[in-house]
Amino acid sequence: MPEPAITLRDAFSVYNTQVDLIMKFFTFLQVVAAAVSGFMWTGGRQGIPHMPVVVGFALFALGNGLLLLLAYRDGRRASLAIRSYRASHPDEIPDELSPMFSTFESYPGWLLVAIHIFVDTIAIAAIIKAPI
Repeated sequence: MPEPAITLRDAFSVYNTQVDLIMKFFTFLQVVAAAVSGFMWTGGRQGIPHMPVVVGFALFALGNGLLLLLAYRDGRRASLAIRSYRASHPDEIPDELSPMFSTFESYPGWLLVAIHIFVDTIAIAAIIKAPI
């Protein structure tokens, strides 16, 4: 019997890689949001108008969110492949390993978007409220 082109191990690897990317994108968003907000609230921002900083941050957040959703899409596909494999090969998976499969469920996409928008809103509010 020929070996399948993509194995369950490959699906696990793709899922883990995409979850790692999602975490990195969220971390990058939080670091940039804190850095820009902190910069606007310290003496380093003297004479810098708020609106260009808000627009720049919004463009960054939009790009970050797009990359986040692309990583989420691929992670979700891997999660569905893992779930499909589990459903179609119940005899191949030992009972003691069965609970492990629940860790490969993807978060709802709306939750990731909501958290991203929440962080964006706080950062933009901090930029706008910074003293001139």
